Amino acid sequence: VEAFGEVQAYTGAGSIRIGHAGTTVTAATEGGPIDIVRAGGEVVAHNSGGPIRVSSAPVVRCQTASGAIRLTGLSRSVVASTRLGSTPAFLFDARLPAILSQPDGSLANSLPADSFLSTGGGDITVLIPSNISVMLKATSTAGAGTIVSDFPIRISTRGALTAAEGRIHGGGPVLQIVGSGGTISIKRQ
Repeated sequence: VEAFGEVQAYTGAGSIRIGHAGTTVTAATEGGPIDIVRAGGEVVAHNSGGPIRVSSAPVVRCQTASGAIRLTGLSRSVVASTRLGSTPAFLFDARLPAILSQPDGSLANSLPADSFLSTGGGDITVLIPSNISVMLKATSTAGAGTIVSDFPIRISTRGALTAAEGRIHGGGPVLQIVGSGGTISIKRQ
C-alpha cells in the first residue's frame, strides 16, 4: 500500500505491508507479519502472533505477543515490547537530521523523547549512532541474562538482576531497556 495520508489496517489473520504512508499508520493483526517501510507520522502496531518491522518513522509504538521486532530509521522515540518468542530482537537505529540546541548554547543531536524497549524472553540489540546522545538504563532479569556494551557504562549484578546505566555521548533522554533471560547488546553504529 502507498498512501499520501493516514493508514489504518486491520486483519484477523494475515500479513500487513505498508510501503509508504504520508502520515500516521495504525496496524493490527492476530497473526502474520506487520511490515511498514516508511511512515511520515507515528506508527502504532499490535500483533498477537508474528513479527513487526518498521523501516522508517519518527515515532513507533508497537507490541507483539510472540515474534521479533525490528526497528530502523527512527528519529524521535520508540516504545516496543514483545512477550514471547524464540528469538525476539529489537534493532534501534536512530538517525536524526536535526541538530538540537543544548542549554549551554552548544549544538548536539539527541533523541527528543524517552524510549522504552522490552522483551519477556530473547535478545535485544540496540545500535546507537555517534551523533545520538542518550541516558541508558538497562536491566536484565532471570539470571541467565547479560548486558554487553561498546560504550563505557556501569554494569552491576545483584542476584538474578543485571543492571547497566550510563551517559552515551554525554547523555540525553532516557533509553530504557528491560530484558529477561537474553542478552542486551548496546552497540556503536
